[in-house]
Amino acid sequence: MAYSRPYVKGRFTAYEGDSITTGLTFAIQLIDEYIFLFSWDDILDKEDGTSGKHLRQLMEFLKQKFDINWKIDDVTITKIDDKTIKASTNNNFLLFRLNNDITKAILTIDDGRTDKFTVRIKNGEKKIYDYSRKAPIGPIKVIIKEGDLKAVKNLSGFFIFTDLIEDTYTVRIESDFYFTEERTVDTFTIKIDDVILEFDNNGPAHGATSSVLSDVSKLQKDDIIEFNNPGGEMEQMIIANINNHTIFWTGGLEHDFNDSGSTVLALKNPVVTIAVTPRPSYPYSNNATLVRGLVVSSTGLNTDPVVNAEVNVFNRVEQTKTDEKGEFALYFKEIKKNEDMTIEIKKNENSKTIDSTLEEGKTISLGKIHFP
Repeated sequence: MAYSRPYVKGRFTAYEGDSITTGLTFAIQLIDEYIFLFSWDDILDKEDGTSGKHLRQLMEFLKQKFDINWKIDDVTITKIDDKTIKASTNNNFLLFRLNNDITKAILTIDDGRTDKFTVRIKNGEKKIYDYSRKAPIGPIKVIIKEGDLKAVKNLSGFFIFTDLIEDTYTVRIESDFYFTEERTVDTFTIKIDDVILEFDNNGPAHGATSSVLSDVSKLQKDDIIEFNNPGGEMEQMIIANINNHTIFWTGGLEHDFNDSGSTVLALKNPVVTIAVTPRPSYPYSNNATLVRGLVVSSTGLNTDPVVNAEVNVFNRVEQTKTDEKGEFALYFKEIKKNEDMTIEIKKNENSKTIDSTLEEGKTISLGKIHFP
């Protein structure tokens, strides 16, 4: 059957509905929070109470984001192999596939839509997360450093740059509540419109995970590639890697696209997504579960702050860094009432670990931490 282009419609309706100027334009989308979707291992047995909860949470998420309105009692969860889970009803199906290094889960829906999610391994369990799409709070300044061009925030929450010439720009995000971020944006690789591509020889067959193209100069990792065949079948895949003229994706194709008349294109994507990290000064709620600390050098007077050190939590998605005072704050969600955890602080070639116990709804202070 022939499909519409639901991925693009679902992702960009809000952006395209706003009034913007024509010409070379791109948008910045800022996001600041992960949400837990489901446990890869627990969701397989939906009769179990925990996995039933995970399935309900996943189906609610799919309904909100992709307008998938399946009844839970009609859903069958099947493990295809160690890296593939299938959710299906009598009439529809979708697949979750893990990439090789188990850092991403690629979603493929039977109507051709695709998306990707973050995987974190906690206590041996694979947990799947997505960005909440929650907009950052407070005043935020988004500029292009070359020429100090300021973005205009539209009604959909995107920061828009318009009337640019094709070039490489440095986008800078400044805020009192978030760390300053910079991202290099090459407008040559931004898809203002669909990019028509050509197969180097034949297109990919059923089950293929790669394809050789004549020109990949306008492609980059995470671009969405759409295949169409003369029979009206369509699939979309997210580029996982590019090597010479070959593009790679996760999971094999469901259809053949090696017949004469099959086509391939990169879908337009004028949005650059940047994740921002809250500073210790972020106004968390009074009942937030937090771990705070102050990292100082263990040499000299022991008062010099360690700036821009990475602060991670073993087997969890939470991460942050130290500010100009050496302070950090880790915000936790989806925890048990009391939960042990190990924090790792890293900078350059040095690292240090600290064990502590979280208390739900409370702030734990680790005090002054001498590093390394």
